[in-house]
Amino acid sequence: MSASTIPICSLGLSPDDLSAWRDHALSANDERRIADHIGSCQACQRTVAGHEALAAALRAERSPAPDPRNWPQLQARIGGDNRHRRAAHRLPARPARRPALWGGLGAVAAVLLISTLFFRLFSRQADLRGASSHVTTPTIIATPQALTAVAPTAPIVGPKLNWQMRMAPESVIPPPGNQTYTNGFAFSPTDASTAYICATTNATLTPTITVWATHDGAATWTHVGDLPSDGEVAQCSVIVDAADPMRLTVTVSAQNSSTYQSSFTTALSDDGGKTWRMIGSNMRLVGLNTQQGVSIADVTPLTDVANPNNPQYAQLSASRDDWKTFQAIDAPLAARGLAVYRVWRRPGDGALLVVAIQRQAAHSTPVANPPSVATSAPPATTLWQSADLGEHWTQLPTPPNMLNVNNMLVAQPVGNAPWKACGFQQTGSGATLNQLIGCTLDGGRTWQSRPLPALKQSCGSGCLAQQVVGWDNGALLPDGSLIVPFYTGPTDPNAVQTQSMFHLFSLTPGATQWQDHGSWPGSALTVIASAPAGTLVSYSGSGSLDGPGGELVGHLGGDVPNRGVLAFATLP
Repeated sequence: MSASTIPICSLGLSPDDLSAWRDHALSANDERRIADHIGSCQACQRTVAGHEALAAALRAERSPAPDPRNWPQLQARIGGDNRHRRAAHRLPARPARRPALWGGLGAVAAVLLISTLFFRLFSRQADLRGASSHVTTPTIIATPQALTAVAPTAPIVGPKLNWQMRMAPESVIPPPGNQTYTNGFAFSPTDASTAYICATTNATLTPTITVWATHDGAATWTHVGDLPSDGEVAQCSVIVDAADPMRLTVTVSAQNSSTYQSSFTTALSDDGGKTWRMIGSNMRLVGLNTQQGVSIADVTPLTDVANPNNPQYAQLSASRDDWKTFQAIDAPLAARGLAVYRVWRRPGDGALLVVAIQRQAAHSTPVANPPSVATSAPPATTLWQSADLGEHWTQLPTPPNMLNVNNMLVAQPVGNAPWKACGFQQTGSGATLNQLIGCTLDGGRTWQSRPLPALKQSCGSGCLAQQVVGWDNGALLPDGSLIVPFYTGPTDPNAVQTQSMFHLFSLTPGATQWQDHGSWPGSALTVIASAPAGTLVSYSGSGSLDGPGGELVGHLGGDVPNRGVLAFATLP
């Protein structure tokens, strides 16, 4: 029995079995059985990820340029062996030299093979150092069969969540009457106990940005640093590195009230906010992730955020010197007219998965995060993956009716586990509004349709519509569960809606009914991906989610002081 045939899990699967599953060499029943098993088996996930990484590396390899010295050396060696062979005919007592000829060719072949391997090794090292500058064509993998929509199902009552209330630091209360005060709440996407707040009271003509940190789930806060602002009105936002809770960036926007000119500066801290280094102006790092000395992020320009007619698309970039310098790594996607909107990086092998949007035809300027783009509907999205930091890209295998969807949710990756994603394709409008939900838990190999909860909501002028998953509303947990807020109030089209009428619902893999977990004490929600479930963070003020870095921007103001109320809960 070889290592490839030894069972590695409780189901008795071996690496050969998983390789056959990956190549679609098994029966349909076996494929479904293994696909269901892999979602909860880390040993199988690691093996499949190894197969995927090997396949990606082989696809990424380029043939080495021929060395002009190899052929003359081979001819000389063959000529020498032929002379020895002719001499052997005059000395019949000696054995024939054919083995010597093949031995010579074998030695030369071995030299060529070793030379090729070294060439590839050093070429790969050069690629990782950013030496390669050519643009490769992204690969579009054959799409699976189209998904069949399933009818909405009646939700069921699920366990109520136990919310723990936490307060932001008392010193970040805005002054009475201030309408421009902003708090930037940022949570580590992989550490629910770590969060940061940047805040300014605009109490002086040159406000100071204060930065606060917590490492115990907002039970206590520490003032870790201050950042200057060069305007009379200032705001700030925070992004936390997905791989390092102590690495964060703060982007400060300032405006001069007399000239109305705005400026944007971004500072980076590697020690939880104790020390800072300015890394650039008029840009922000979204989706920051640093592993093994290589940091990636969507570098979003901020120069034209006030001009919706001139959207600036971000560039997915990589830095090997802590953002002193950086290079774009999304050129193959840009060549297809795509811009990266969200990015995830797998901790185990560093592979990338991005949600890409189609650039507007009138704009060729390289953005991934165009909330300023004036559009009546969110841009169509697709999923792309890269195993070599953007040198080559392949589209995640996706059913044809999940291509160019209205929204994509991706689970925060764990180890080398296959990518998990859900796409949402809306059809109809008003009373005929509906939505197809398609999810993959095995990196696009298989997709399943999931139902919506049978819940109605007013769509205006006496109209009632089936509720759908909204744009940037909801999350996919590492175990493949969906969590989405839906309206549960009266179906009277004229009923006044309140926050308490919106409940959190979850749908586990394979389930046909959503579970209602009750209302939550806030209006904005983020999910911290802590396997196997997830930690939920709710914010009580008006606000919005902004980016996979867990950034929760809350706009505070008015005559009633509000320092921000945070609530934490863990899904059962």
